[in-house]
Amino acid sequence: MWNDDDANRAARGQFLLSAAVLVLACVLGGGQGGAGDAVVQLTALVLSAFLAWTATQAKLRWSGPAWVRWLPAMFLLLPALQLLPVPPGLWASGAARAELAGQLAQAGIAHSAALSLHPAATERGLWSLVPALAMFLSALSLPAAARRRLLGLVVALALANFLLGLFQLAGGEDSALRFYQRTNTGSAVGLFANSNHLADFLVMCLPLVLVSAAWCVSERFAGRDLSIAWPIACIVTVILLILGIAVSRSRGGILLGMFALLGCLPIVLSMRRQRGTGRVLAAVLGLAMVITVQFALFGILQRVQADPLDDGRWRIAEVT
Repeated sequence: MWNDDDANRAARGQFLLSAAVLVLACVLGGGQGGAGDAVVQLTALVLSAFLAWTATQAKLRWSGPAWVRWLPAMFLLLPALQLLPVPPGLWASGAARAELAGQLAQAGIAHSAALSLHPAATERGLWSLVPALAMFLSALSLPAAARRRLLGLVVALALANFLLGLFQLAGGEDSALRFYQRTNTGSAVGLFANSNHLADFLVMCLPLVLVSAAWCVSERFAGRDLSIAWPIACIVTVILLILGIAVSRSRGGILLGMFALLGCLPIVLSMRRQRGTGRVLAAVLGLAMVITVQFALFGILQRVQADPLDDGRWRIAEVT
């Protein structure tokens, strides 16, 4: 019989597995394939199996409308369909496919029976979706307090990456703290293989922390029973995240960071119940900009001065 103690233990186990997937994804999944990704995917499969087992023992308390929990099936559908075998005539339909089939025939290579041009790569792509989808379903069924702890863990991982990035910059291009070779040696990359990935991670955390800072400041001004340590911690974290985006020297990250700040403004203004909250946040953003100018302006100017049209990625995107 499933009782409250069993439900509480299941919730704790689900939270611990979810936290393990987050940590392993951040520590081991910063490259492109390899054993680290396999470990993360296996852990996510364990989490998925745990969710399925829990669902058979008791009703999970899902958040949001029922259709939301079926979204993972939609993301899995495209690669799954590409792995289905199709008749040769359908595989070679279309001018590009027919030309490719003729070239493969001249080389004496038989194309795969699946619709995908590279079934093994498609399968790897399918497996790479598992951690994100498992975390999505887990977050939908966790209590609100557990979700907040997971968000706190995400922010802590972002700060750890930022600090590691500073040590990488201090150690130079040959720093032993750079765990991937030949990638953005002049920028901070953290536990990732690319500075863009680090910047994206920090940008994703920025709205969470900025809105939290606005809420904490508003609550303090309203006289609520909230420790002064919380707004201070949130404000310092906002400054560090903005600085981290700058020292990554990612042009895309800097642009996305600006959009993130602009996107947060309606939320921040809607919760500004007390006078002075807006001035505090404006001062925080101003201080963050001053610190960014002091520590990262030269690197940013170097990146901006380079002609973005000379980037090979635009030519790749045009062909694609």
